[in-house]
Parts: sequence; structure tokens; C-alpha cells
Amino acid sequence: MVTTNRFCSYWYWRIGIVASVKKTIII
Repeated sequence: MVTTNRFCSYWYWRIGIVASVKKTIII
């Protein structure tokens, strides 16, 4: 259970970074 939560948090953080980078490139 803890491992799954950690995995989800990792993906959430990574997706957030990718979204920020794409936003910066668009601007």
C-alpha cells in the first residue's frame, strides 16, 4: 500500500514537471 502511494506520488510529481516545461515552451 505504501509502495503504491509512493509510486503514484512519483508519477504525479513527474507529470507536474512535464506540464510545467511544456507550458514554458508554449509561452
